[in-house]
Order: sequence, then structure tokens, then C-alpha cells
Amino acid sequence: DSEHSELASKMKNRPSRRKTVSSEVINLEEIDRYTIPEYPKPQSSVDWLVKTLEDQYLFEHLEHHELLTLVGSMQEVTQPTGTPLFKEGEEGDTFYVVESGEAEISKNGEFIRKINGGVCLGEEELMYSAESLITVTPTTPLKCWSLDRQTYRVIVTKASIKKRAMYEGFLAGIDFLANLTAFERLQVADALKPTEHADGEKIISFGQEGTHFYIIVTGTVKVVGRKGDMADGEEVDVCTFTEGDCVGELEFINKHHTCADVVAVGPVKTAKMGRRHFEKVMGPVEEFLKDRAKDHDKFEYYRGKQLA
Repeated sequence: DSEHSELASKMKNRPSRRKTVSSEVINLEEIDRYTIPEYPKPQSSVDWLVKTLEDQYLFEHLEHHELLTLVGSMQEVTQPTGTPLFKEGEEGDTFYVVESGEAEISKNGEFIRKINGGVCLGEEELMYSAESLITVTPTTPLKCWSLDRQTYRVIVTKASIKKRAMYEGFLAGIDFLANLTAFERLQVADALKPTEHADGEKIISFGQEGTHFYIIVTGTVKVVGRKGDMADGEEVDVCTFTEGDCVGELEFINKHHTCADVVAVGPVKTAKMGRRHFEKVMGPVEEFLKDRAKDHDKFEYYRGKQLA
């Protein structure tokens, strides 16, 4: 149809997109042979690590049980004062979450900033075989939790295999993704996290900073807008969306706060994606989604809000 033709023409000669959370290639035999380590830790530490990591780019696509497996594999490390956690120019393969203590970050011998508890370090080292760009030197003893690259790769690859099996066929049947290549759809699948919503649950709330993009897998949602710009303004029923539709994309594309509630009508299953993943894997269809909002009847309320 005309929408597919328009999308196909816009996607010709598009630049390739960066990979999402995948790093180096790992084969299935390697996964089968690898035993994920487990280091016992207090429940308070488990809860703190889950809360710290669940919204981090490298981990936000993992389901809760997968994140618990990852947290279980993290090992406590105490780094003495003055002994660098990272040295600029040296290759590393470990990610750290600082629980307590203080350290200084420097580059080319010049001080950049201080860090303390709750900071994550080593994202690039976890994903790629690369030299550290900074030096991190404790100014007090640091209590950290470490995660090695091999364990991360195994956990992420297992999650990817599961999600590709779950979503590959479903994504191929979605109109706005139909013209992605098979590889691009797999990248989208890797970045998705399955979520369930009860009847009446607000999936997106009016006036908030958008945190996720959602594809509706099963069920129906209704969009409830407002007269005026206040969250407590008179509610307006705008439209409904169902299986294969998406919500939350325009907040990412046009960089504004949410302008309506999105509410589950009965039980709803979605697949959600955070902002950074969206920016990496949805580029090929961003213009199509943006243009669709300019003339589709369901986006009349949205257009009115943008012009107000």
C-alpha cells in the first residue's frame, strides 16, 4: 500500500546502524560450555544492585530473572586507596559498580571529576576489547561489584536467542517494521523487553519525560488526553491502539514530554525499549513514524498539542 511504498523509498541507501548491546561474536558451543558464576551476597546488596542496574543502557533490556542471574554473578571487590581501578591506555574486560568510597577520574594526567557510590564504570570495557580512555584512582578504599565481559556476553546472548525466537516472526508482520532487513529486525528484537500490564494500568502518564517506546503485542490500549496543558485538566478520549501498533515513539523522536495517558484496556502485553536503544535501532523508520503523525487521523490530538 502507499504507506509501505513511502517507507521503502525512504529507506533506500540509508546508513547502517550501530549495534545495540551485542559486543563480540560468541558461538553456541561456547555458551553451552560456560558456567555462569554465582557469588552469594546479602539480599540488601542484591536489591541495591538490581535497582542500580535495571535502568542502565547495558542491562535495561534484560528480564528480571536475567538481571538477577547477572547480579548473582557479580563479585565483591575492595580496591585500596591509590591503586587504580582503570589505567588509561590499558585494556580491560571488567565492569564495576561502586557501592561506597570515593575516587578521582583523570585523563592525560589531568583531573576530570570525583566519583562515589552508585557510579558505574567500564561500560566500553564490558562491550568491546578496547583500551581504557581514563584512569580511575581511589582516594579512599572502594567497595565495588565487578562483572567480567565473558559472563556478560553469555547472559546477553542467551537473552538474545530467547527474544529473537519470541519476536522475530511478530516483528516481520508489523507494518512500520516491514521494510527493515532481517538483521535490523533482529537488532530490534534484541533491544526489546517483554512487559505485562493489568486492566486500567497507565503504561504512559501525561506530562512525564518519556522513558520507553512500546510495541503492543496483545490487547488494546486507549489514549486519554487533556484539555489544556495540566495533568489534572479535563480528560479527553483520543483513540485506541492494538496489536502491532506502537506508543511513546514521538516523545523520543520529537524530544518532548508525554502529552497523554496510555491506559491498558483489559490485560495487555507489550515489548518495550529504552531511549538509547531506540536511537540506535529505530533510525531506519524514524522519519516514517514522524511523517505518519503529520497526517494520520489518530494523531490529530497530538498535532493540536504540538501547535498549541
